[in-house]
Amino acid sequence: MLNVYKIADDYAESIIEEMEDTRDEDRLLELAEQYADDSYHVIYHGDAHEFVQALPYDRRTDAEQEVADCGMINENTTYDSLATLITYFALKMLILDAVDKRLESVRTPSYA
Repeated sequence: MLNVYKIADDYAESIIEEMEDTRDEDRLLELAEQYADDSYHVIYHGDAHEFVQALPYDRRTDAEQEVADCGMINENTTYDSLATLITYFALKMLILDAVDKRLESVRTPSYA
C-alpha cells in the first residue's frame, strides 16, 4: 500500500532544501501548496484514488471537510475530481506536518 507519510516527507525534505529562511511561514505554505498541486498523485485520477485509499481515516475526513469548507463540491463535482481535491488538501496538510516535524528536530537539540 502507498505510504502517504513517506511521500509527504520526501516533499518536505525538498521544501526545506529550497528554503533560504525556514521562518518564512508564508513561503513554506506556498511551497507546500505548490508541491501538492504539482504532485502526480493530485494530477492523475487513478493515483488520486490510490492516495485517498491509503489515507488514515482522520486525515481523509479532515481533507474532505476542507474541500467542503472551500465550497468546492457542487453539481459538477465528479468522483474523480473529488478524489483529486481530497488528495490535494490531504497532501498539503501532510507536507506541512512533515516540514514542521523536520524543523522542530532542527530547533530542538537531541541529547543522547
